[in-house]
Amino acid sequence: MASKDNFYKQHLSSPDPASTSRSPRFSQAQKKRSFAHEPKRQDSEFEQRVIEVRRVVRVTAGGRRFSFRVLVAVGNRKGKVGFGMGKAKDISEAIGKGNNIALKHIIEVPLTRKTIPFEMMAKFKMAKILLKPAPLGRGIIAGGTVRDLCELAGIENITAKVLSGSKSKINNAKAVLSAFVEMKYILNVKAKGKVGESSETQS
Repeated sequence: MASKDNFYKQHLSSPDPASTSRSPRFSQAQKKRSFAHEPKRQDSEFEQRVIEVRRVVRVTAGGRRFSFRVLVAVGNRKGKVGFGMGKAKDISEAIGKGNNIALKHIIEVPLTRKTIPFEMMAKFKMAKILLKPAPLGRGIIAGGTVRDLCELAGIENITAKVLSGSKSKINNAKAVLSAFVEMKYILNVKAKGKVGESSETQS
């Protein structure tokens, strides 16, 4: 169980929307150190898609503070997809933050003939999603956030359904990503088992 939990933490961690902007008063050395921790820009490889834009209000002692919350998904349509959430007073700045967070949380999706290798059910909080492989030519039978993530991951044939009736796009997205991570983990365990069996037979 410990190895499985470590696998999930490595591949599926909660994005942190509270990212602060850099101040122009930083020295050159501080800027180099800060940029060194940023992920390599792969804008040409990954496609960006805005899933949701919502205006949020924060009530403080000084009054109401309005900002925008943007959900962004990125993918290269070759088995890699990521999801992030950004908050800012400006929509473009919120999209940029969400894109950076999504690029930091890229996961690999196992693909078999442009579909998933086997059926998988995943749950995140109140969201419960069922994913089923589909034959060639069936297309993506899904809607909303599930469809966006499947398209960006490169899945062309799949049947998906939200069983819980959850309308939260954040929970639905994380449920889909947790299903992809679970598939990857199962395939890795099976591959290690086959390697161990082959080594035992050879010995």
